[in-house]
Amino acid sequence: MAGHAAEADDRFGDDYLYFFGEMLGSHPDAEADLIWRLLDLEPGMDVLDLACGFGRIANELAGRGCQVTGLDAVSLLLARARGDAAERGVPVTYVQGD
Repeated sequence: MAGHAAEADDRFGDDYLYFFGEMLGSHPDAEADLIWRLLDLEPGMDVLDLACGFGRIANELAGRGCQVTGLDAVSLLLARARGDAAERGVPVTYVQGD
């Protein structure tokens, strides 16, 4: 597990965010809208976002009133997710794991 987490941190570090972060985070509202409709979500529902990355969907759903837990193996991405959640003032529980 420790080796896998370190490998994930290497693969999805600063370079990953530099090259792909903007592209991946370009339409979180539209993606959250689709997820909201497909899962028939409502405020107050519990949501688990697996491989949540930097929280682009988790933070959107939390902003709509869901109780969100995000799980990811990469500490850098989780730090960014937590920072974004704090800036938005939305409560999301972020957990590092695989």
